[in-house]
Amino acid sequence: MEKTVLLYSPRLREILKTIDSDISLKLLNSEGSSIRWGISYIDVDDIVSGNLTFSKWETSIAKIKSKHTHWEGPYGIDVSDYLWRNRFYSDVADVYISGRSSIKLGKFINKIIDKSSYTQSELEIYINKFKSIVNRDKGTFEIVSGLDIEKWYDSKNYHRIRKWRYEEPNSSLHNSCMTDKKGIFKIYTDNPDSCKLLIYKTKDNKLLGRALLWKLDTIDYCGNKLYAEYYMDRVYFVEDNYAHTFYNFCKNKNFIYKDFLDRNRFKYRGVSYFDVKMSIKLKRKEYSKYPYLDTFYRYNSTNGIIYNFKEHGHVLRSTSGGYERGISFIRIFLNKIRNFVIK
Repeated sequence: MEKTVLLYSPRLREILKTIDSDISLKLLNSEGSSIRWGISYIDVDDIVSGNLTFSKWETSIAKIKSKHTHWEGPYGIDVSDYLWRNRFYSDVADVYISGRSSIKLGKFINKIIDKSSYTQSELEIYINKFKSIVNRDKGTFEIVSGLDIEKWYDSKNYHRIRKWRYEEPNSSLHNSCMTDKKGIFKIYTDNPDSCKLLIYKTKDNKLLGRALLWKLDTIDYCGNKLYAEYYMDRVYFVEDNYAHTFYNFCKNKNFIYKDFLDRNRFKYRGVSYFDVKMSIKLKRKEYSKYPYLDTFYRYNSTNGIIYNFKEHGHVLRSTSGGYERGISFIRIFLNKIRNFVIK
């Protein structure tokens, strides 16, 4: 069998670092090594406590090569390079989402580390520590709407992660341009039937991640209608692994969602789509301030519809509450007449 390069997810690696044990040290030192056991891309099992998930090496490599066509395999890069390891976790989501199998932590350890280096009692203690950390970090999903949306843009409600030493928060959630904005979200809060917020939070009610959830009015792909009812917008999170938690939630609900590293890539029922055209029906209203919108950045206040593809309407891409006046229907019509006359 071809040798496999053992790689961990960023989430698993951080958990191993927090457990003061020779077993953790040996597992961490094993990452990047070649093994004859054909599994890799090891992650935490979100369903079975104390288990890990893995994917087949050959299957994972095929998925990665399909996206990174310049990549020539495990020995074409420096496997000790954390940038590459984390990049695979972020932009090749299918490696860590689909085609996964589960394995008990103890069995995995016995395969990777020499059994003579620890006792059965030490192994059991280690597994219990691992479980306690995983269970502590587990969050719960909730869908909120109306005035409750603005609450989850306040950084006071964000979860702060402390590792070996205190570090200032550095995540897409903490660095979001809409964090701590006030009086700017009325286009969300005034439309509770069309706009909701999907949040993932800890047991003590601190935010781990959030994403706008839109009820679709129309959705079209190259002239073909897709049947998704909801679209999950870009995910903002305290750590990369929570993006995949959101993706799994969407897969189970059959929502269409955006790949946060590719603005033009959408996923629906396990299939990738590009150039998907969508619209949302809102109340017909002009607002004094608007938030920055990632996907539906065109708003026509006359008919109350926001789009991700139209030329007309306000451009909602300001971080300070303003907007750029877009081309109106009348102006587009007059431009077409002028072009026709010139021709």
